[in-house]
Amino acid sequence: MLKKTSKIIVLFLTVVSTAQEVEVVDGLLNPLNLAVHNDDLYICDHSGNNIGQGTISKINLTEENPVVVDLVTGLIYPRAIGLYGNDLYFSNGTISKFDITETNPVVEDIMYVSSTYALIEIDDFLYIAGDNSISKIDLTSSNPSLINVVSLPARPLAFAYRDGLLYFGYGTKVAKIDPTQTNPVPEMVMENLESNIYSLIFYEDKLLIGMSLISKISMVDFSQDPLVLEDFMNTEIGRPTAFAIHNDDLYVAGGIGNNIFKIEDLSMLLSVDEVQPFIALSIYPNPSSENIKILGINRKYTFEILDLNGQLVLKGQRDEAIQNINIDNLSSGLYHIKISDNTSKAHVLKFIKH
Repeated sequence: MLKKTSKIIVLFLTVVSTAQEVEVVDGLLNPLNLAVHNDDLYICDHSGNNIGQGTISKINLTEENPVVVDLVTGLIYPRAIGLYGNDLYFSNGTISKFDITETNPVVEDIMYVSSTYALIEIDDFLYIAGDNSISKIDLTSSNPSLINVVSLPARPLAFAYRDGLLYFGYGTKVAKIDPTQTNPVPEMVMENLESNIYSLIFYEDKLLIGMSLISKISMVDFSQDPLVLEDFMNTEIGRPTAFAIHNDDLYVAGGIGNNIFKIEDLSMLLSVDEVQPFIALSIYPNPSSENIKILGINRKYTFEILDLNGQLVLKGQRDEAIQNINIDNLSSGLYHIKISDNTSKAHVLKFIKH
């Protein structure tokens, strides 16, 4: 049974900002998990439908154009990685590990675990997100056994750790447990999100939540009471399947986007002083033949549509009640749409009229 906290507000407020996505590497095969050690970012590449082509690789984050270095290859659908000292643990039908300091690392199998979706080390235990459960193994034991921690109504896909508590996402919910308890009871933190939760990470007091299926990142500020769920950004060049933080940048595994990208200057983006009324805007559908709507804006705004010669072809205003912009009378081609309101700088987006 889940314990529920009383002070939770689930509001889809738009909180962000001028966040820019910067592609770091591409050409991967469905990267699903990340881990940072010093200046190296370790990548778990699931390989999608390419059976036997899964890899554990790394890139150096200090390089301007980082090169992917394969460490372990030929894996069958690896899903999760986690660091414990110099050992990198990963799931590949088994829980295995290798020493990241070795030039030619040798993989050591630890134990068979049928399904693993996330890994995290806490106080010498490796916590494992499995099918409808969280379990753990003692990393100090020479012959560890799998210990069940808690059973759940859905499979957990993401972990985060803060102030002695293990947070996890399952389905459209975020819950937490005290991992030091013998039989911990999950306590609900946030529920009824827009889509399944694939990634979690804390940056200071803020929990970032990645919903890969809808390419969206939300945020909960734990310095607030009650807690409020806020939109952070819609991602454009990849799906937020896993997170890692290095310095002040958020690195994101793009999943089926086959890339790793980053969102720079988190401290600026997440500061109250920088809040803007716009999320990272997008147009849907794009291309379109009849109507478009602007996603990521929560107030009245004006728009101007310009053709490639800079000529104004359509203008108007919209709000939450009237979202569709009819473009049926426009000729086929590429257009720019300028979005503005009274409190923010203008945003210019592109769309194609079929």
